[in-house]
This record gives sequence, C-alpha cells and structure tokens, in this order.
Amino acid sequence: MAAQSVEEVNCLALVAAAGIEDEQAAEKLRMRVAITVGPGSACEAMAIYTRQLLERTLQVVDNSPADVEVVIGNRTPVHTGLVIGVVVNHDSVTFASGHAASLDSGVQVEPPKLLLKIAACYLAGHVIAKSIASDRFEGIPSPFVVSAKTLGFDQTDFSRKVVFDSTSVLVGAGGVANGFLWALEDLDVSGRLYVCDPKSVSDSNLNRCLYFSQEDLNAPKVEVLAKKALQGKVELIPHHGEFRTLVKQQGRVRRAYTTVDSRRIRRSVRGELPLEILDASTTDISEVVVFSERQPTTMACLSCIYAHIPAETQREQHIADALGVNLGDVQQSIINHEIAEKLARKHPTLVAAQIRGTAFDSLFRQMCGAGTLLNGPAKQALAPLGFISNLAGCLLALELLRFEYADTWIDVPNYMALDPWRPPHRRARLSKAAKSDCEFCSKPESRDVLNTVWRDVLP
Repeated sequence: MAAQSVEEVNCLALVAAAGIEDEQAAEKLRMRVAITVGPGSACEAMAIYTRQLLERTLQVVDNSPADVEVVIGNRTPVHTGLVIGVVVNHDSVTFASGHAASLDSGVQVEPPKLLLKIAACYLAGHVIAKSIASDRFEGIPSPFVVSAKTLGFDQTDFSRKVVFDSTSVLVGAGGVANGFLWALEDLDVSGRLYVCDPKSVSDSNLNRCLYFSQEDLNAPKVEVLAKKALQGKVELIPHHGEFRTLVKQQGRVRRAYTTVDSRRIRRSVRGELPLEILDASTTDISEVVVFSERQPTTMACLSCIYAHIPAETQREQHIADALGVNLGDVQQSIINHEIAEKLARKHPTLVAAQIRGTAFDSLFRQMCGAGTLLNGPAKQALAPLGFISNLAGCLLALELLRFEYADTWIDVPNYMALDPWRPPHRRARLSKAAKSDCEFCSKPESRDVLNTVWRDVLP
C-alpha cells in the first residue's frame, strides 16, 4: 500500500485550513514563491530559514516567474504579482503585503538566529495564508510583527548556555522534534541527548520534518536524526523503541522533552516518573501548545494538561472499527508483531513485516488516503503543515532557555497556547492548576513512588 505523499498530506491540511475543495487546494500547492534578499547576514539567514519551511508546502523558485514574491530587507521586487515585504530588526521581524523596504532602517545589531527561525515559521504561514486568499484568513494583521518582547524574552535569553546529559530524553522524532533540534542548531548547546521513537520515516513525514528526505524512507527516525542533527554540538543517542523501554534500561530519566502526537502516550511518559518535563504539541493546523513542569509541584503535571477526554476514546474506536481490530489493540499506539499479522490477514494490501512498528494513527492516515479501509470513508487526523510543527519545536527550544534559568518555580506560568496563523502575544502564557481528578498527580501513591525514585535529589 502506498503511503500518503507530501502533496496529499499538504492538500488535506489546506482543505481544512482554508475551507476549500480538494481541486482548489491542489492548485494552490502549485503556486510559485520567489524570495528576494537584501544585503546583510540577518536577511540572508531569514531567507534561508523561510525557504527551508516554504519548500515543504509550496514551490520555491529562483528564476522563473513567481505568483508570490517575498522581499526580505532593502531590495526592489523583481516579479509581478503579490509581494510580501519583510523588515528585519535586532529584536523583531515585521512583514506585510506590499514592498516594505522603506520601513527598513537596517540592522545595527544582529538578531538572535532563534528569533529569526521563529519569525520564519510565522512568515511561511503568512505567505501560505495570503497565497490561498480564503475567507478563513481574513483578519490576519498586516503588518504582522514577531518580536522577542511578545514572546516574553529579551536578547540575553537567546545567548544562554545549555548542556544536555544522558539523563535527558527527547521523546518522539517527528515534526516537532525536528523543529526542536533545528532550533538548537543556533543555540549554545553541548553534551549528549537520547532520542527515542519506535517509528520509521514515511512519505507523509516529509512535509514537515526538515532533517528527513526521500533517501531516508523506511529508516528509523531516531537514527536519521542522530546522523544529521546538531553535528559537532550535541551527540544524539538513538533509541529505536518506546520511552518506557529506555527508562527500564536507564533506571530513571530526569528530564523528558515530549513531542509525540498522542495524549495517551504523553500520560504514559508522566507515568514513567521523569522529574522534569518540557512539552510541545500541535492541535492539527489550529494551535501550538508549550508546557513545562518540575517536580515537586502543586501546579499541573503533563497528565493534567493531556487528561483523558471522551473524544480520545471515540477516535481510537473509530480507528479500530475502520481497521477491523479491537480498541485495546489501537490503545497500544504501536503495531506489534501479532497485530501486524492480524491486519495483514484482514487487508490484502498490507504486508505484516512492513507495518510492524508503525503507529496506528500513521497507518490509518495512509489507508484513508488510499481508500482501503474496511468501512469506507473515514474521518482522518490531519498532519500539520510544515511551518506549524517547526514553530512548536522552536518554541520548545525557547521554553528550554526559560526553564534552565528560572529563578523560582513557585507560581511560574507553565503553559502557552498560540495560533500559528496570527502574531504571538505575551497574554498567551498562563498558569495551569493541577486537576483534582488527574490520573497521576491526584493520587498520593504516585507522589510516594516519585519521591522514592528521586529521594537522592528531592528535598
């Protein structure tokens, strides 16, 4: 069975984002974008980052006519059609429809590269929104400003040093994890970091995972990242398996960076008793969420944030019915040997050896796209567009800087939700309280076990 292509994944996302038909979405994906760059290293870096993101969704061209031109810095547009001007300053990036070079006073102080990457994520979304020109995107501000201040940081925060050690694990190696490691490339980081994920690279990952390419298909995600990301800065130690098996091997994990796409798996990570958790997630194409916790705390834990909701079980039952397996099978998240054999018997297009180790969500999306489900049409989960996953990863890197250098953790805002299509704002950061019925932190026995595991560290 053929996996969903990059174009198919992007097309589905555009249909949902813009409220347009499949044929119109496919046409929009063929739009050509040119990037014209003014003088200066900051403008050049901004152009590189923007291109990396945009070419995962639209066609970025160099010399041929373009439908949209992104002009970064002090340059005159060279194409006809829609122009989006970009002004780069030392602590902000501003973009707007029309040529904005007259507003650009030049960059006297180089802006942090991470700020440019975050701004590039928003710029990619802005270009897509303006290119589609759907009613759904009316009201997006122009000028559109991304600044360190609205993100809640100043210049000194971006230059802080982070040393990873082997007690920390990046859980998940998909789009958000790619964005996180991409963001770390421009920070002062060193050390060793485990990366765990039981899945392999598929076609449907290529629209958002910056380190994955066609040559990596079917290779374990963690091994690809270990070879390509943070070379010369951080040694990435791949673990091609689930987080719980790594914890068993290590004995305990002090800090988990969670980037998985399942509420259930996030709760299971909390159940493995890491002392600290930093989390980033995307809600399809509509929201980016960042959360952090340090135990002991009276505030929310990861299980509070991703508490079980009825829609979760309904979704899992929907997948089980469509694939012809049991709810308990789907709740395992990853297809093991026994379930792979069962699925292959029910679906002639499947080969057990090829789907073993695949996530149920991934297989479900592929079979939806191929129209090979048992029960006909099904509602499938949308994979986010590339800029959204990478924005979540960049914001996780920013959260890491805040987390490492916080003076106190008493009543510190621990949660942030942002709309990836609109400018960030400081009011997005909130303090989330613990849930009285949380399956982890509301139970005294959970606290007792946590205190026992970390008795040499906790006061």
